[in-house]
Amino acid sequence: MSEYKITTALITTMVVTWLTTAAGALAETLITNARIIDGTGAPAVLGSVRLSGDRITALGDLAADDADHIIDANGLVLAPGMIADLVLFNPDTVTDRATTSEPFAPSEGIHSVWVAGERVLQEGEVSETFPGRVIRRTSAQP
Repeated sequence: MSEYKITTALITTMVVTWLTTAAGALAETLITNARIIDGTGAPAVLGSVRLSGDRITALGDLAADDADHIIDANGLVLAPGMIADLVLFNPDTVTDRATTSEPFAPSEGIHSVWVAGERVLQEGEVSETFPGRVIRRTSAQP
């Protein structure tokens, strides 16, 4: 059994999917001690979420007896089904390689990037999907 401690303020389905498949396909994962929100505006509830692969199979006060992975989300918010942009990296290994002559040179040390829930970069390999959209300012801000 693997145990993880998440240190981000919001756990989305993408993060959970990466964690549950990082060590093997369709692992049984239990996320404990999370403040769970469902996006309806209802108050958050304290509880656990059980996943099989990337599917939620149970919600509530759950035992950890048969989980392959346990994620302690103490003090964090779990938002299953919500999508966010995410960059997965180790801050100790990230290096910016961009220069004035090569302003678009990719950084080193970034493992994966998801945009709108779709992986667009994995271990330095860029995908052919472009799920995001450009947001342009219409006027200069002071």
